[in-house]
Amino acid sequence: MKRIVILTAMTFFIHTSTHAYNTLGAMLYLCGTNPITIMTGLTTFGTDTAYSWYKRDQASNLTALRPARPHKTVFAFDLHHVLFKPDYPTMLANALLLFFTTPRLWNIILNPKVTFRIICALTSGKVGEKVLNDLGTIHPGLKEFQDKGNRIANCQIPIKRTFELIKELKKRGFEIYLLSNIGSTTFKEFQELYPDYFDDFDGFFMPMPEYTYLHKPDLRMYLLFLDTFDLKAEQTIFVDDKADNVLAARSVGMNSVLFSEPHHFECVLHAIRALPSLPGPVPASPQACNQDS
Repeated sequence: MKRIVILTAMTFFIHTSTHAYNTLGAMLYLCGTNPITIMTGLTTFGTDTAYSWYKRDQASNLTALRPARPHKTVFAFDLHHVLFKPDYPTMLANALLLFFTTPRLWNIILNPKVTFRIICALTSGKVGEKVLNDLGTIHPGLKEFQDKGNRIANCQIPIKRTFELIKELKKRGFEIYLLSNIGSTTFKEFQELYPDYFDDFDGFFMPMPEYTYLHKPDLRMYLLFLDTFDLKAEQTIFVDDKADNVLAARSVGMNSVLFSEPHHFECVLHAIRALPSLPGPVPASPQACNQDS
């Protein structure tokens, strides 16, 4: 029972820390860099309201997007929460199985200093693959669990409607790319688990050891992606579920869409004419798309 409580507490802490990190990114954009303004906004309106402000701002951003043009415009998609969503029950089941069948792992985890360093590493914003590779520096005994950690992280469920929309975009002549923070080695294993889901992609770009695991929202990540595939920022539409990643893409000249769920994204595609207009009354205005979602 004690082990279950510890695992649950760690999972909750990591999840809430990640949400707070993304929301803070939206607040920085909305309120500028003045700490007093930021704290006033957080105190007066709360982080959820700040995040909704960012989503309303995205609606006005969509009005500035030029119509998407087949064979000219390209789409770059994030992986997690856009193409796939975490299979938390399977993750938890595999984690529990690992912990309960490996007593020596518990001996390491229950060391408060080691636990604190693991939590700091997991919430540092670093690429997950890099964190797992660094486990051996946290404690030599953790090195043997790197591969198992990757397999647990790769327990994901495809968001089928997003893939259906990608297939439609591909048929209409748009190039499709992956621009994700999943590590290169982890992604190779991921592709083996879901071999049929990436047939429509023209290229993949992600953090790699040779680039010291450079990752979003570092502006160099976007510029390196564009340079690698010889793409122009103004012809690229980047789709991500994290506000800070979307804002960074905008800052290098890429068009960007904050992904919430497939229905909203489909509405955006109709609004920018990447897909044909819907029959009947056309909810083509970006504002209508946001309200409809």
